[in-house]
Amino acid sequence: MRKPSSITSLLTTNCLTVDPVVDVQLIRDIFNHYPIPFIPVVDGLRFVGVIFREDFLRRNIGWQDEPAGVSDFISKEIITLSVRNSLEQAAEVFEANVFDLIPVVDDAGDLMGLLLRDDLAQHLEDKDAEALLTPAFRKIRTFLSL
Repeated sequence: MRKPSSITSLLTTNCLTVDPVVDVQLIRDIFNHYPIPFIPVVDGLRFVGVIFREDFLRRNIGWQDEPAGVSDFISKEIITLSVRNSLEQAAEVFEANVFDLIPVVDDAGDLMGLLLRDDLAQHLEDKDAEALLTPAFRKIRTFLSL
């Protein structure tokens, strides 16, 4: 079975997103009910940023009585990649930064999905293992996967 080589083939696309004008209570409820580390924020389809669970919970403790907007919790300091970037470029970004995810956007800035560090690492491990196979075994495996 051939492994995907396009960045879009590794994207997580079925992720929960929120609008930048939702109520802070909704964000709190989402984090209380789902064990997710972040929530992507989109305005329509345009990627705005991410709300990280740890940042939200840490900053929200003192604001329980004060009204705060969701925009106060959006991390805009996150690197994005284009659908045209390669998996190698994504690996370089992961190596240079501490992020566990990279939002992938199209030319209009619309969120196409999230590339997770673990998914890319697994793909690269599988690709390295594939390179160790003999050509004859690779042909047999390709034939059997048809």
